[in-house]
Parts: sequence; structure tokens; C-alpha cells
Amino acid sequence: MLLNKFYKILTRVCLATALYANTPIAKSDEPSQQASLEHRIEGFESYNNIAGLIETIEDKFEIPDDLLHLTILVESKGESKDRFEPQFKKRYIDNGKFSFDKNSLYQDIFKKLKKQNPSLTKEEFKKQLATSVGPAQILYCTAIDYGFRGSIDELRKPENNLEYAARVIKRQSRQSNYDWKKVLTAYNTGPIKGNPTRGHIERGKYYRDLLRKE
Repeated sequence: MLLNKFYKILTRVCLATALYANTPIAKSDEPSQQASLEHRIEGFESYNNIAGLIETIEDKFEIPDDLLHLTILVESKGESKDRFEPQFKKRYIDNGKFSFDKNSLYQDIFKKLKKQNPSLTKEEFKKQLATSVGPAQILYCTAIDYGFRGSIDELRKPENNLEYAARVIKRQSRQSNYDWKKVLTAYNTGPIKGNPTRGHIERGKYYRDLLRKE
């Protein structure tokens, strides 16, 4: 009788173990974006919330010297927002050599998005092309030039936003021999020898020093 009881107990233990072993562990739908302590900055919660993702993408593209972190801090402090550039639209999207009417790639993307969203007008799409979005404040048309083929809403997603910013910075880093001032200048103006917005480089120095203190 004691032996039978022992077998019953053993059977229950084995069954419970098997059930536990086959129970899937709950996983988060979103990849962790928490930064290592190296890149967390007190008081910059928007940046801290995506700093882990910045680290991952910076490693993926082998971008040195925290240049992606620095760009995000200078451009937006990590905050996701839109900034329409009317002068850019007038000069480059409405007119010029690479205007919408002369750019078959822009037209193809517009046609594809128009099928998904019939209410999208050509004028609205042209405004989108001249709008900087997300924490990297990357122009929609610039992301397209670097291979992005989705909608502006998809570009607002941090993982897409940061990846295409990294593609831009990677090229600029090579051209400037990884000089942070030239990288920030080129990201802000286009050419490495451009004239950045007033205070842009000064903000870069402030955030660079802040990153190095943390």
C-alpha cells in the first residue's frame, strides 16, 4: 500500500513538472528599448525610453563615438514629433531637378499608398515628403532616398525612424572621417560644409559632454 501511494505521488509530481515545462513563458510583444546605464541621462525620459534601441541600431551599423545617440539628442531629445518644412517643399518637392513631377520613385510610392488610402492627395503626399518625423527628425523624402518604401506613419515608428537615420549617419561618418561636428552639420543641412541652424553645434557639444559624464 505504501508503495502504491509512493507511485501515485511520483506520478502527480511528474505530471506537474511536465505541464510546467510545456507552459510557454509570457513574452513582451515589443523588443526591450531600455538603455544600459551608460546611455541613460537623468531628466531625458523620452530619450531614455528609446536609448536601448539606439544602442542596438548603432551597433548594427557600426556607428562609432555615440554619433547616433548624439544626433537624436540634438534633433529632438528623443521626442517623436513632426516638422513640416515649407521652404524645402517649395524648392525641392514642388520645383527643381528632383521634384515630385520628375521623380518616378516618389510617384510610384504615392500610387501604392493611394491604393491603401484613397483619400490621400498628391498635395498631401508632397507635404509629407517635406516633413521631418520621429525622434531622428528625418525627412520622409530622405528616408525614401536611402531605401525606405513605406508610408510616413511607418517611418514614425522608432525602429524604422532610427534605422534610416543610421543609414544617413553611416554615410556621413565615412565622408567626414567620423568628425561629430561635420556629421551633425551634414545631418542638419545636407552637405558636410553647410551652415547648420544657429546653436546646432553648440547643442551638440552640450549633449556630447553630457553623454561622456554619464
